[in-house]
Amino acid sequence: MKIFKKLQVKLNEELNILKNPLIERNAQKLVAKLKNSKLFTANNSFDEFRVKCLSDTIYDLYLTEPEIFKGLSNKQENIVAGFINRLITHSNTDDLITVLGEVLELSEQQLNRFSNQLKFLKLSHVINAIEIIKDRLEVINDLEDLIFNHKKYKTYEVAHIQKIMDKSYWILGEQYHLVASTDRKFTNVLTRIIYETTGATQYHQLVHKDKNKELDLVLVKQNFDGNGKVECVVVELKRPQLELTDVHLDQVKTYLNVIKTEPKYSGFNFTWKFFLIGASIKESSNIPDTIKGLKIYGEQGLVHLANDGKYKIYIRLWCDIFTEYKSRYKFMNEQLQVEINTFENETCTADEIASRNRMSDGPQEINLL
Repeated sequence: MKIFKKLQVKLNEELNILKNPLIERNAQKLVAKLKNSKLFTANNSFDEFRVKCLSDTIYDLYLTEPEIFKGLSNKQENIVAGFINRLITHSNTDDLITVLGEVLELSEQQLNRFSNQLKFLKLSHVINAIEIIKDRLEVINDLEDLIFNHKKYKTYEVAHIQKIMDKSYWILGEQYHLVASTDRKFTNVLTRIIYETTGATQYHQLVHKDKNKELDLVLVKQNFDGNGKVECVVVELKRPQLELTDVHLDQVKTYLNVIKTEPKYSGFNFTWKFFLIGASIKESSNIPDTIKGLKIYGEQGLVHLANDGKYKIYIRLWCDIFTEYKSRYKFMNEQLQVEINTFENETCTADEIASRNRMSDGPQEINLL
């Protein structure tokens, strides 16, 4: 009997050696298939880490117990993936281990193995998150330097400020996709928005006297919760030397009026926000009084709204943007004691600063064929 048990153990060990490569291949195939679902969509650097953590967790869970995913339909696989995503984003590692242990009846050895894998993943993602925070603070430092020391660097709007914003649009929000950058014409921009929200690559010719106006930066945020809401953001950047005036505001209103004439964007699902960003506001302009008059809506910098808030224009000053961002990361920065090199720019030109590539850079704009 003892000989039989020893033989059985030996056979199981040999079978596991043969099974492991097959299980690994199947785990890779499952993760590759799941990556086509919306759950694996990454809109920013932090989201990329969530997706990476989710992929690695599902892969390791499959290696630990392949039977979990056996015989599941595509819909059921996505439900399981969504369940795991919720556990790793809203709970701690111990919660995930406990739930899986109770529901799947994993052995102590399997749970210990899976627990160790998750601890390693958690540590690696914490390290990556720290790197992103450091990167972002350095970007803020670069922009501050270029804007507030513009005479020293001879800072230009397109060559320097816009070049950084094309890569660092996370400053305006975490959930946005870059649709157009670097002075895109309206027709091109609208084609890209149609592509981003529907997948279509064709768009009819825009008919408007201002159709050839160029936009600095266009972002899109699409909600995937079933309501089909699409939020579009148009950004107009002004070089640091300029004070924002009524002329600049009228320029943005022109963009708004072009959009309003397009039937495809007059539906309830589309909302448009326009940001006019600069270093200061000319006090003799009408802008300060207009902002004061719209304070009742409780939105900072709101300077114009139309169609019951479907279209809104905001004035943003760089100093406020920097202060808000630093405040947002103050606690994390203090706890992690992230150190950035504030002297890095002393011997650099504006071109060199604007050309830096960082880990926190957002994805490039959509490449339409």
